[in-house]
Formats: sequence, C-alpha cells, structure tokens
Amino acid sequence: MEDLGVKNQEVGTVAEKQMKKAEDPFQRLPDDVIIFHIFDKILDAKSLCRCSCVSKHFSFLVFQSHHVSLKIPIKILHQEPNPAPPRARSALQSVHSFTIHMGHFPALIRHILLRPPRLIGVDIDISFLSNLTTQFLSKFTSMKSLFLEFDDSGLMTTSNEPLVKWKFDSKSARYILLISPRNLDYHNIIDVADLVLIKIHLDCNLFLAYNTFHLMEMLFFWLPESLNHLVITDTKNRGELNLGGSDLAAIRDRHANSSSQGRIRFIDDPLREMPLPNGGGIKFDHIFLANAWNADEDCLRIRKAFEGRDDDLIEPVVNMVREIRLGGGF
Repeated sequence: MEDLGVKNQEVGTVAEKQMKKAEDPFQRLPDDVIIFHIFDKILDAKSLCRCSCVSKHFSFLVFQSHHVSLKIPIKILHQEPNPAPPRARSALQSVHSFTIHMGHFPALIRHILLRPPRLIGVDIDISFLSNLTTQFLSKFTSMKSLFLEFDDSGLMTTSNEPLVKWKFDSKSARYILLISPRNLDYHNIIDVADLVLIKIHLDCNLFLAYNTFHLMEMLFFWLPESLNHLVITDTKNRGELNLGGSDLAAIRDRHANSSSQGRIRFIDDPLREMPLPNGGGIKFDHIFLANAWNADEDCLRIRKAFEGRDDDLIEPVVNMVREIRLGGGF
C-alpha cells in the first residue's frame, strides 16, 4: 500500500509538471505588466512600430493608447564636440499610457557677438513637427490626453540665473511672460561675465513662451477629436499651457470659422514692457516684471501696468507673482 501511495504521488507530480509545461505563463500576468516589460526593453517607440518582427496586433495596441506623453530636449550647443545624447527612454504605466523621447530639435546655429567668443546660442526649429504629427501622432485615433514636456534641465545656469514664469491664459487667449533678476535689490549687480549665459537662458525661455501655442496649433490639425486634455510644460515647471475639453472645443470652433485666413493668431500682445530696477546698467530686450520684497507693491505695479485694455491680465499676473514668491524666488 505504501508503494502504491508513492506511485500515485509520482504520477500526480508528473501530471502537474505536464500541466505547468503546457500552460502559457503569460496567461497569469496582466496585460499591463507584459507590455511594460516589453516597452522597458525597447528604447524607441517609433522603431517598435516599424519593426517587422513585432506583430501587427501589438503595433495596433500601441496606437490605442489613451494618454500619450512626449519629452523634447532643448539643447545649448558649443563649438566643441558634443557628448553623445542621452539614451531614449520609454516607460509604461499601463496599457493606455506611455512616454517616448522624441530626440533633439534640429538646431539653426547663430553666433552671439558678445564674449566669450566660443559660446554659441541656438535657435530652435520646429519644422520637424510635420513628420511627427503626420507619421506618428495622427495614428493615435483614441488619444484622450497629450502631455508635451520641453526638457530644459540641461541648459547652462549661473548663480544669477533669472527667474522665469510663463503661462497661457485661456480666458484672454494670450501669453504672459514674467522674467526678473533673481535678486531685485537695487544694489545687486549681475556679473557681466554671466551676461551671455543669462542671455542664452532667456532666449530659450522666450522660445518656449512664444512658440508653445504655435506648436499646439501645428499639432491641432492632426489630433483626434477624442482629445479632451492638452498640457505643454517644461522640465523646471517655469510655465504651463493647460487646455481642457471646453478650451479645445472653443479652439476647434474658432479654427473652423477662421479656416479661410490660413493661420489663426490667438495672441495679440504677449509681452508687456515694464521698467527694470537699475542692475549695473544691464538691460534686456524683453523686460521683466516684479518688485523686490514688497508683495503689496507688486500688486500696485501690476494694476498700474495692465489697467485699461489689459484688465483681464491683472489676476493671472498677480497669481504668477505669488507662485514665484511661494517658490522661494524672492
């Protein structure tokens, strides 16, 4: 009897092993985990969708994502050889969400005439978006939200890096750009040696502020009607364009009514010039708003600068200055 029990146990063990061998282990894993593992091994989602060894069914799943996030680096170029760009990274939180790294902007280089002479600034060309939209984003027919982030974490900074805050005000359909020296004390003098670096830093942020909405306009032709949330921001959270479903619907209506004009311009006068405290004779082309240490005086200055036809900007500008103060900038 004991031998019979041992044999039955052996038979049961063999049968169990055969069942486990026949069972597909992936059946025990949720789809989210499987796809996360695959995306974690693939550096470029665009290559994935072109790869002949990947099934068409899986490629189809990629374009069914509801939430898409793009990260686009902003670079400052030198005359010296640049190090290799960072490896692209794809991350997946669920089957309906993934992030891709789209690579660097093509750069139209221009020399800055100020010293040091070996430093080169960069103008950023967004013409690459034609391929991005038609060949890639337009395939996401079920997309509900799009998050676009400019990665400016690699920009050169100095001890006197200016404070920057920008946003798109959906009520007035205009941009607001606030820039200020880090220390607004009248006796503070920015080191002239840092002026070129600060100038380049501002150029990049002016690009973000001026072109974010234009970039969105270019994307808008190719984005599906299912899209109900669009966010464009930057890595350091200096600014944000955040459009909900009602904002996008209003833009669609305005776009349809203005199609004969060729291109819609939603921004009338995005920058408001204001006098800077005398910081050692340094003056920028684009003026910065904010006062030194007195929040009440900030509000008075803002109201005085924007009263009249720009009354609708007073509240968002005041809120932005408050955000800067809460962030420890002043």
